Amino acid sequence: MPLSELEQIVKSENGIMVLAHPFRYKDEISEEYFSRDVEGLEIASINVKKYMKKGYDYLLSKKDFIKVMGSDSHTTLTVGTFATNFNKDIEDEADLVQAIRSKEFTLYKNIEAIKKLENSEELLY
Repeated sequence: MPLSELEQIVKSENGIMVLAHPFRYKDEISEEYFSRDVEGLEIASINVKKYMKKGYDYLLSKKDFIKVMGSDSHTTLTVGTFATNFNKDIEDEADLVQAIRSKEFTLYKNIEAIKKLENSEELLY
């Protein structure tokens, strides 16, 4: 889906666009992300590796993204490795969007879980 089309859908639903693990499949991303209404950036997950740091530094130098973390887990072993902990209960999507935009959260990483992961030294955070 073209980013412009996604942006229209997100706006019509009063949502927020967060760029998740942008370098997972490619070493670069389109400059279009800087001119579109992409507000957030997933800075840590089990899919964000050290070799991606240069790309993340570039993204963060170009735009003041709201930084979030998530496990991006596909197995029970990695659930909760990284998280965005919200300061208040999230009842619905509108609460989630408001909490992200107002930065009413803290970022969390489970160091013990990270150490247990194979190749954990490869994780960026």
